[in-house]
Amino acid sequence: MAEWLGDPQGVVILDGSGFPKQGHDSAGVARQYCGALGKLANCQEGMFAVYVSPKGYAFLDTRLYVHEDWFDEAHRERWRKCGIPAELCFRTEPELALDMVRELVTRGKVLFQWVTFDEHLGESPSLLDEIEVLGKWYLAEVPCNTRAWLRTPHIEPPGPGLLGRPRIRPRLAKRSPRACELRDMAGNLPKSAWTRYTFKEGSQGPLVAEFAFLRVTTVRDKLPGPRVWAIFRRSLEPPPELKFYLSNAPLSWAHYELAQLTGLRWPVETTLEEGKGQVGMDHYETRSWRGWHHHMAQTFLAPRVQKNARADYGPSTRVSGVCYQAGTGSSSRCLGYHRLPPATKLCSLSLSSETNTVPPQTAFSDSETLKSRSNAKSRSNIRKVALS
Repeated sequence: MAEWLGDPQGVVILDGSGFPKQGHDSAGVARQYCGALGKLANCQEGMFAVYVSPKGYAFLDTRLYVHEDWFDEAHRERWRKCGIPAELCFRTEPELALDMVRELVTRGKVLFQWVTFDEHLGESPSLLDEIEVLGKWYLAEVPCNTRAWLRTPHIEPPGPGLLGRPRIRPRLAKRSPRACELRDMAGNLPKSAWTRYTFKEGSQGPLVAEFAFLRVTTVRDKLPGPRVWAIFRRSLEPPPELKFYLSNAPLSWAHYELAQLTGLRWPVETTLEEGKGQVGMDHYETRSWRGWHHHMAQTFLAPRVQKNARADYGPSTRVSGVCYQAGTGSSSRCLGYHRLPPATKLCSLSLSSETNTVPPQTAFSDSETLKSRSNAKSRSNIRKVALS
């Protein structure tokens, strides 16, 4: 995938997906929220990493979430029957997601700069901070009640206090303003702060929303944390729907590029949907730890790269008609989602059965070449019938 799709500005999308189960003997199965059903149910839960670049998208990695109930003595016999490694420790879903990102960075095979994920992972501050430590930029959807400061407040270092024992930890200075919730910040923004952008090219046309951007200081253990972007996205349909994002992108990063990233959820949704619908990702009867990972590995190997018009990376232009011009601003940092010349053919992954697949060396062949080969094969079959 690194050879086929690799791009320095590639994006790793993290997301979880559930697999409903009837029994209680499959590895890690428990009653938990299942996204496939949209409710609490008996299921297995996997955390997935999907890679996307202007050349296409594909699965990269996965982790099976083993519910914390499995770490008690009552589950030891099931643990043994499923072949779960004895040294396995309980890991939360954000920790599993971080493990995958850390491994991708350590191996250094796949080029990427961005990591993005939904609100479920975005409410983990440690995940955000660790991704920044790895030298990557994140764009994380976060809950509306996430708190931050518009201006970084002063802190008092450890030292002697006026009364009692000396302070051993820093604290906010007296009269420092309280951190505000992001939804309150959005409600206080003037009308002039909102700008319309096309954030995604949908199947039925461009999707447009209003965006506002602020620099805020996050909260870490009641103290000031990193200074990041707060991004607000408001739908145009009444009643307006508000979404909130945080990003550690550089201060000079173009707003329209951040707006585009907020719409970059469809590759992971499409990959999981097609994986379950066409490749049989959720069609398995294995119960073991190794069997689950083996089935997922086969699922990841099933996709092949081919020309596909569904991969439409349109531009994120201002609706007012002022388009971003190539060669200005931060075009060298763009993810490649600008309008391309009409003759350009884009690539994406088509998840399908391997029964009639194109060999890897012809995966990027021109569609006309594939068509001519198909016609040649048809003519050959006709000649065989005539001779017989």
